[in-house]
Amino acid sequence: METSEGFSRLILSWSLEDVVNNDLYIDKVRQIPKTFLSVAHYLKSFTFPLIEETRTDLCSSMKMLSEAPVYEITDIAFSENYKPPQDLLYQIEMKTVVDSDRKGDICEPEIGQLFTLTNTRPECIDDLNKHGNSYLIGLIGKVRKKKDEEDVYEVQILASNPIKLEMYWQEDGRYLYGIYGFAAYLINITTNRRIWNALNSDPEGPDIHVIKQLLQPDPAVGGNCAQCFSSERCTIDVSNIGAVIRSFDLNKAQEEGVLSCLAARECSHKIIVKLIWGPQGQGKQKQKQTLTGAPTNVAVLEVTSRFLRLVMDSIDYHTYGLGDIVLFGNRKRMSIDDQDDLLDIFLDYRVNILASCCTWQAKLGITRKECLKILKSLVNIFVLPDFTDEYSIKSFCLRRSRMLFCTAASSARLHAVEHCRLEMLVIDEAAQLKECESNIPLQLPGLRHVVLIGDEKQLPALVKSEISSKAGFGRSLFERLVLLGHEKQLLNIQYRMHPSISLFPNMEFYDKQILDSPRVKERSYEKHFLCGDMFKFYSFINVTYGQDELDEGNSRKNRVEVAVVSEIVFELYKDSRTRTVSVGVISPYKAQVIAIQDAIGKRIGSDVDHNFSVKVCTADDVQGGEEDVIIISTVRYNNMGFVGFISNLPRTNVALTRARYCLWIVGNGETLMNSGSIWERIVLGARSRGCYHNADEDDRLSHAITTSIIDLGQVGDLLHLSSPLFRKARWKVCFNQSFLISMARIKSTEICQKICSLLRQFSSGWRQPKREINLGVVDDISSQLLELYKVNESLYLVWTVDVIKENSNYVQILKIWDVFPLSEVTNLARNIDISYRSYSVDILRCCKTRCYDGHEKGVRDVLSVTLHAEYF
Repeated sequence: METSEGFSRLILSWSLEDVVNNDLYIDKVRQIPKTFLSVAHYLKSFTFPLIEETRTDLCSSMKMLSEAPVYEITDIAFSENYKPPQDLLYQIEMKTVVDSDRKGDICEPEIGQLFTLTNTRPECIDDLNKHGNSYLIGLIGKVRKKKDEEDVYEVQILASNPIKLEMYWQEDGRYLYGIYGFAAYLINITTNRRIWNALNSDPEGPDIHVIKQLLQPDPAVGGNCAQCFSSERCTIDVSNIGAVIRSFDLNKAQEEGVLSCLAARECSHKIIVKLIWGPQGQGKQKQKQTLTGAPTNVAVLEVTSRFLRLVMDSIDYHTYGLGDIVLFGNRKRMSIDDQDDLLDIFLDYRVNILASCCTWQAKLGITRKECLKILKSLVNIFVLPDFTDEYSIKSFCLRRSRMLFCTAASSARLHAVEHCRLEMLVIDEAAQLKECESNIPLQLPGLRHVVLIGDEKQLPALVKSEISSKAGFGRSLFERLVLLGHEKQLLNIQYRMHPSISLFPNMEFYDKQILDSPRVKERSYEKHFLCGDMFKFYSFINVTYGQDELDEGNSRKNRVEVAVVSEIVFELYKDSRTRTVSVGVISPYKAQVIAIQDAIGKRIGSDVDHNFSVKVCTADDVQGGEEDVIIISTVRYNNMGFVGFISNLPRTNVALTRARYCLWIVGNGETLMNSGSIWERIVLGARSRGCYHNADEDDRLSHAITTSIIDLGQVGDLLHLSSPLFRKARWKVCFNQSFLISMARIKSTEICQKICSLLRQFSSGWRQPKREINLGVVDDISSQLLELYKVNESLYLVWTVDVIKENSNYVQILKIWDVFPLSEVTNLARNIDISYRSYSVDILRCCKTRCYDGHEKGVRDVLSVTLHAEYF
């Protein structure tokens, strides 16, 4: 198992029982040490933690099969390379299902995907091994889109077991080859296969020299070269490039970091490793052929965009001069088509442009005669490479580039490019990159110097296996070198956040070491996207209602917070018609992320102009990114203060430091206050700064909260005076027990919404015109006091004005008796007559008194009347 093929076959050899067995590798995973005996010892230390992590990831995906993207299998045949029992290769024709991931999105097959084959669409893990459907998984090795057929793909798979290819007749009249009709996506193991290849490199190979240097326990090893960093040499270097460096408006710490890295790049005497500690928003990205990598696509896109802006400011002819800058990776995952500023340097885009130029010599023959001679002369002075295919164009672009940008895992593609020899590797967000994954770029040919830029106080790499996590599998190279005492250079000025946002993270995580740059203190950096104190630069928005629920995958969501967040995003979307705004929504739970995405999609749809963008993701996915406005949904809601893993300090740090201008935290203040975690300090800090607001203080959010509570079937929680339903009430309201019982029986959310709307309206003073209804009773007290408001064709809301004594005054209130069909009103009227007979004439007169505040189109506003006790 020395190659990725061996790794793939190992995974395919697992039975379903193996996949779900959490103890399968418990005796083989060992603690990863900080120092190592040899390169071989170093590489082998990560092997079994990687295998166990892959097993855990696969097991987790199987438990979420009901949400998995699904392909419909339309044909199966033996591949020409089919050689049992090892090479179980098949050609499969598969069609994506419209609702393949249960959200209406289309998932396209890719090389490296693992999927399970079933005869019916799987809903749970038990469907993978039930009667008539033996467990079978496949790994995609090749894929291409079928010509002239939308969403149909031809893929080659390596199967875990032989597939029967007999023809079966289905009940719907179709013929199916084999017993498998569906392929459900599980995971993509491409990154882990690349890590496996790096871990199985020759310990004595020519490209392992940087790793050997990094394994030295002495922190001085890998430091500055005495010859290149002599005072005389540094003085010359500074004088030569100092003016250039200063033109980028860097602070002193940044200048020192850049000069140090540039000097290291020029050194040919030894391998140099630099650690730069760059907390959030430090402008860390301002840094012969250099590869800049990061753990995630988000981080790569952010560093590339920053670099490109600097370059664009320094060139004279638009995009001419960008030819030696290349960004490459997965186009879909990077959402390159939405990144207009990066298209010119994206490898696939550039290849398409160059491919269209390959026939330029033939095109000369159709030009005008008077131009032909001049154009033909270009052949002698303007030589273009003779491209033969797309691969050769890509290799050409990668070899000729001076600056390359990609994820650490994608850098594996450079191993196949001949004559591509990098001198320097820069890894941004290095503290989030697993050390074993950093081995992929560290083994690139020609590499001599490494710059690691990161912040170990933010999120480390995500590790799903508890066993691997305890073994230290998620530890980064950056963190290990810091633990060994390697010097790290601090960038102490942040350029991202408004000072109101940076205040808490600076005190909590960085001991006040970080300074705000002059730019973020300027008046021009003060941006207000929505009206009200609640939506200033920093605020905690308290949602006093909610319910955090577990989904099938044990992830949590809170639908009341979903309603609040989606309402805020919708208001920002409306504001974007006059100015540009980018919004990020962060939640610690995947289920909440999906719920918010769905809610925003329903409110906004897909027709969004360039002035507005919104990204919804977990804190683990947003590290390295930033937006104008960040909204955090904390989700947790309980009486005990249980907040689970959201109390994780690095995760909280990342979430709190993504915003430029506004950070709004949405959560239940009481739950977080009782947590005894960092969130208690966040809530207390917001209160002390006057940044703590109740969500129902805003009319729009109040309406969103009441609507979501009703949708949850918790309308009873709204039937008290302190609920958002009566936030603007001018009348006190009390409820008869019969009304509460009737409301509990109503299952229609539409009817509950209508009743609550009526309660909100007439508690605020709104009245319908008086309607005469024959109640069928002799006594006229109820006929004078009883009010019936129509809810729908069958139900009426029944209420009266009553009087209560408060201190020395009598105050009118609304009494809600019941909601029921008109046929039942007569019985209630008799009971009301009996109830009111005990009232004195003066009190009854108070019940009948009306004080009008307005009158328009038959709708009356009525004020509650307060009378002194002496009146009676």
